[in-house]
Amino acid sequence: MLRLSLTTLLVAGLALPTMGQEPASDDPAREDRFVPATVSLDGRWQTYYEDLNLGRVPGTVEVDEIAETVRVVYRHPVDDREYTLVSTGYARSGATLSLEMEGESPVLWRNDGHGYPQHPLIVPESMRELEARSGGNTLRIAIAERKPADLHRVSLEMEVVASDTLLGSWSYVADPFTGRARDGGGRVGNFSIAEDGTGRQQGTEAWSRPEPIVDLTFVLPDQLSYAGGFSDLPNFPHRFQ
Repeated sequence: MLRLSLTTLLVAGLALPTMGQEPASDDPAREDRFVPATVSLDGRWQTYYEDLNLGRVPGTVEVDEIAETVRVVYRHPVDDREYTLVSTGYARSGATLSLEMEGESPVLWRNDGHGYPQHPLIVPESMRELEARSGGNTLRIAIAERKPADLHRVSLEMEVVASDTLLGSWSYVADPFTGRARDGGGRVGNFSIAEDGTGRQQGTEAWSRPEPIVDLTFVLPDQLSYAGGFSDLPNFPHRFQ
């Protein structure tokens, strides 16, 4: 005859899985994982990019994933003026977000090439030859075609590195002579010249979800009874006072 004590039944019961519930799995594939491609970018973000002249330039981002649009408002770190850029190109592939943005970025000073070396000689961009005459002497100089440069445009290449963080870079085609945009403005980062003679400015940019800020708190019931007079202390001080 098999006899089971109460202790035996309790121990046996602890070893059995609950009815309708699967035992815990040691398979790491079944655990929740961060999947960058599934992170929603919709909504509001805070951002900043690095500029060699201005330092860190802050801003806010609004993303509409359904409409595939992005609007960024940067704030000039010196005079607080706002600069708005809107997307003209939007593409997401997995964790990578590629944007073409249009709008002027904050600048500290412009470099349009005037004053170099001292007295600029301004000629039409269509001119390909310059002729100089002095007495009976004539000198003809070929003028190279000006390389293209962006104007109020910037490309963003962002990567999802966490559910609330995107890291990446900004860049634009810069004038190889001035190192800036077509009007002498534009962001200032790492400047380089490609083999074909075109210039490029690029730097870093980061997005993150806004952190909550507590603007106002209220005393909880039963602490709504105040001492009166000029005191703002409750009759029931809580443990943090």
